[in-house]
Amino acid sequence: MASRNILLVFFSVLSTASGSAVAASTFLSVDEEIEHAAFNAYRLKHRREYKRGTTEYDMRKALFEQRSAEVHAHNSKEGLHWKEELNHFSDRTDAERKSVLGYVRGAASAERGVRGASLLQVSNSSTDLPEKKDWTEVLKSASNVRDQANCGSCWAVATTSVLEAHYEIYSAKEAGKLRSFSTQQTLECAPNLHKCGGTGGCEGATVELGMDYILKNSIATEEEAPYRGEDAKCSANSLAETSPAANGGAAFGLVGYHMLERNKDYALAEAVTKYGPVAITVYADFWYGYAGGVFHGCPKDVVLDHAVTLFGYGTSVNQPGASDSNMKNWVIRNSWGKDWGEKGFIRMLRTTDCGTDKNNQQGTGCEGDAKSVEVCGHCGMLYDSVVPHFRGSPGHGDSASLVSIDSAGLMRLKAANPH
Repeated sequence: MASRNILLVFFSVLSTASGSAVAASTFLSVDEEIEHAAFNAYRLKHRREYKRGTTEYDMRKALFEQRSAEVHAHNSKEGLHWKEELNHFSDRTDAERKSVLGYVRGAASAERGVRGASLLQVSNSSTDLPEKKDWTEVLKSASNVRDQANCGSCWAVATTSVLEAHYEIYSAKEAGKLRSFSTQQTLECAPNLHKCGGTGGCEGATVELGMDYILKNSIATEEEAPYRGEDAKCSANSLAETSPAANGGAAFGLVGYHMLERNKDYALAEAVTKYGPVAITVYADFWYGYAGGVFHGCPKDVVLDHAVTLFGYGTSVNQPGASDSNMKNWVIRNSWGKDWGEKGFIRMLRTTDCGTDKNNQQGTGCEGDAKSVEVCGHCGMLYDSVVPHFRGSPGHGDSASLVSIDSAGLMRLKAANPH
């Protein structure tokens, strides 16, 4: 390809010297070849099967070039603390991108922007917590970054991810080994009678529903029911011997789960410090191109649409002079594969600012819930947080869940305090 471009440039120079008008069109051919070369390299890297000369190739190439320009424009801006890159989302349509979010929702109503609040201040109600807590430094299961593929299963991934982490903390020593939890079986089997976060399966649900199902019915391991990223008939009955419903989550140490007080920064920091990783909900529509740094690109008002796992918090301590040094941030594991972000993770700005989710029923809400709710924290991450309780954890004294799913299938928060 390089030699061909050199020849094209050579002939264009000759044409220019002779007064020919061919030069401009020849240089355009060079540019086109460079564009095709870049896109073909991308296509091969991500194993895309569409071929040059087809309608789909042209459509994907146009999307790739649009995203390439957006990444370049973003990385050229001053005052931002994270970088973007081309990745496996760069040739996907908006609808395809939304398929990897776990909550059903309508068209995006928020405009892209950067929050104007201070990037360094966080108000805590107490000072008894450490300045840093990062479970990725001690948990082997933290490196188990999943790729949910083209299924809105983030809620199921977040459920099983946080259970794996807490199992490692509280049960693995007694059991003598780590245990995986089947995201696929959670996806297939957790009921969603009132369309909480979606209509169920790949069309979305909530961590609370996933957690409640596993607490009552237990769950197979990932090896017993591997992830396929598609809806299917519940496989739990065929795996009854390995996932006996009679014992429920108690079979592996799960005794309950707890919804944290909404929109409280300290409550979330306390939970991740004293219990372990926490399943949280965010607005992730501007996450697709994230490559690294402390993300602060969400607008004030958002519609929560994605479940992820919070592994800790701290302060960025990059090389002196780095744009994201000395910024308080959360450490979050996503479910878009290890090639996304910082090896599957994102550092997100820690703030207590609040906005409004004006379409809660299209996000984490259920039928009949309020349509408009206050959501705090960057990308609304403080609104809906869930932590499980295993035997031996600070909440193990309550043998039942602190969140109940009533006979109608609706979530009810109990008044019990796990502390």
